Amino acid sequence: MTVKAHDITFRSSKKRESPRTAVAGLLPAILAILACAPTALAQPVALSVSAIADQTAGIGFNVTVTSIDASLAPSNVTTDTTVTLSVQAGTGVVGGTISGTITTGSNSVLISGTTYSVAEAGVMLRASATTGMSLAPGDSNAFTVVHGVAHHLRFIVAPTYPPNRTAGSTLDVTIRIEDSQSNLVDDDDREITLTLMNPNGATLNNNAPKTTTGGVATWDAADNLNITKTATNYYLRATHAGTSFSGAGAGYADTINSNATVANYGLGAMFRIVADTVDHIVFSVQPAGTTAGTAVSVSVQARDVYENIATFSPTRSVTLTLENAGGATLSGTVTRNVTTTTAFGGLSIDKPGTTYFLRATPAAGAPAVPSGDSNQFTITHNTPDHLAFVAQPTDPTTAGQPILPSIEVRDALDNVCTDVVRTITLSLAANPGGATLLGDVELDTVDGVADWTAGENLRITKAAAGYQLQASSSLPITSQTVNSAFFDIEPEAAAHHLTFTTQPVNTTVGADL
Repeated sequence: MTVKAHDITFRSSKKRESPRTAVAGLLPAILAILACAPTALAQPVALSVSAIADQTAGIGFNVTVTSIDASLAPSNVTTDTTVTLSVQAGTGVVGGTISGTITTGSNSVLISGTTYSVAEAGVMLRASATTGMSLAPGDSNAFTVVHGVAHHLRFIVAPTYPPNRTAGSTLDVTIRIEDSQSNLVDDDDREITLTLMNPNGATLNNNAPKTTTGGVATWDAADNLNITKTATNYYLRATHAGTSFSGAGAGYADTINSNATVANYGLGAMFRIVADTVDHIVFSVQPAGTTAGTAVSVSVQARDVYENIATFSPTRSVTLTLENAGGATLSGTVTRNVTTTTAFGGLSIDKPGTTYFLRATPAAGAPAVPSGDSNQFTITHNTPDHLAFVAQPTDPTTAGQPILPSIEVRDALDNVCTDVVRTITLSLAANPGGATLLGDVELDTVDGVADWTAGENLRITKAAAGYQLQASSSLPITSQTVNSAFFDIEPEAAAHHLTFTTQPVNTTVGADL
């Protein structure tokens, strides 16, 4: 005998009996079947999910799950059965309350506070029995989830490190408005303002507020946002104009930073600006005024067009020359290799001057880099070292005529010590005639020079060959004295008077005189 739902068929292999006899013989079996059939037909076999209306992302909604029999009619479970919701169709996450229990003897459960994260169409949920009776899962209808209210801004595109960004290059930025589930809010446009953080004197160039379109604000090549100063710890801050976003009290909501974590609506990294290619060179340490022969130290530095320290790659040699030299010589190592910054030490200049400057010239290479000039500087004489005759006594000189020497106070490099006053004293270093040096034998220097003129009437009155003057300084110097060249004193050309070269002496009458 076979029993089917809604239908009972009797078959027997015995020979045909009268209906009355057949029914009477099968009555006990019929009664048993009739007692069991309603229970078999009412057993729950599956779950059914009630219709779900369109929802808002992140907002709780109710889901009713019913246990049904084969005829799709509600059917009570015979043991507590836990029902859990999952996503059958869609890219989001079902959250909030996602499970409930159909208790023994009942056929449904109301799950309150279920949420869905992504704003999209065609979402379907599935209800599955996870404990209790083994029931086939049931799927909901397809429904649409729309975005919630504006909750925060988010950086979608912003500069981060790595890679390095070059000074003056365009920085692309994209910011959008999102709800609490990070869905784009495309119907609540706001004006967005960017601020450069950790600027250290830098400026976010061409920075102008933008109003979102469809919830998105983009700064691209046409806007040419850029920074021209190098640094390693920049980040951007975005702020919207308007009323505060809903639930914007915690974390980054009305204001966000590009270096914040993704969970806090940033991109998780600061960014770096590095120098552009070398454009020119400068003296990062300028020459200081000093004395002749004293060390001069300078530093030469490669710079980009924005005055950032740049890098020669490969290293480039740079040569220093002295400009407005006027016969002076720049000594020391004047050619060195430069990568970014190179010091030139131990340079010196041998002569005083007031308009000197150094010129740094890079070797030829790509890119071509022009020369760079230092500031003007002054070199003065060094400390007094010795005396020097710059005008020798005239050789020969007539006896009694003015002798016109000129003596300078000089440093070790033979520069005149123009701001030094010394009293110079002349004497005879060689005196073949036994003469006396007459006239003014002491004279103060003027601009470092003691210059005897006729007014001092310096003279020797005794003729002889091989006289020599000696000049000495009133204050100690390295070489205290200096001698002139030898010169002769000649007698006057015409007789002027007679004189007794040998005087008479007292003697006796008649004796020779």
